[in-house]
Amino acid sequence: MYGDGMQDYIADKALLMIREAAFTARKIGESGQFSVQEKSANNPLSEADLEADKILRGLADLIPGSVYYSEEREDDNTRLNSNWVWIVDPIDGTLEFIEGIPEYAVSVALVHRGEICFSAVANPYDALFYRVGTELVEERLGDYRPDCLAPLCISRSEAKSNLFDSLSEQMDLQAVGSIAYKLALVAFGVFEGVISLRPKNEWDVAGGIGLIQANGMVACDLLGRMPVWNQPQRVAGVLAGERNKIMGLMSQHPFLGWFRQKNPKFAL
Repeated sequence: MYGDGMQDYIADKALLMIREAAFTARKIGESGQFSVQEKSANNPLSEADLEADKILRGLADLIPGSVYYSEEREDDNTRLNSNWVWIVDPIDGTLEFIEGIPEYAVSVALVHRGEICFSAVANPYDALFYRVGTELVEERLGDYRPDCLAPLCISRSEAKSNLFDSLSEQMDLQAVGSIAYKLALVAFGVFEGVISLRPKNEWDVAGGIGLIQANGMVACDLLGRMPVWNQPQRVAGVLAGERNKIMGLMSQHPFLGWFRQKNPKFAL
């Protein structure tokens, strides 16, 4: 690992790029004139995703030999043999971005030998949430913040797909965009926890889970497994929040059963 001085230098440089990427996305969104492609069904790619990715590509230059692993770039698996990996989602919540909902975020985590040592989630309408080592910081970027109407937050798209119909009868849930943004809000005490019943890629959750862990909270998949980063497989859903809250939820509700029902082809 690098010493504290070099760690702070790398973090400062990384945060400059993350802020630039977040504000670039906001500027493109507010212009109302941007292109959108379809990578696959219900999986859009906007001009802002690509522009943010171009900015964030510079992260790899901060640590010689580090690998840039982004949603918007083909994964050739060279990262699996690297000690340093930047796990990046240029815009998490592209659907919200396209619809003009201020609940999307830039998500970045720096992983060293499977452990997160720096992470950041930046919503240009709300805040830049980040950690350096175990220090947590919230830097306001705008005046937006979703009202907390329920203790647990869930995905807007998962709610629209009726994944939570059975669960919503048993607990109070609030739909919020972007899993990275939701994880950041939980880490900073806005919500008590977050639940996702769909498989996640590492770039979706690494930035936010880094914040969760730095605050002494717990994040796991729906089998209760703690994340190990820079792996070839996706994550089997997410539960995150205060340890007692999450352990209580797992003991009371059959999340794994719902996950298997909704994602029958996913290899657990």
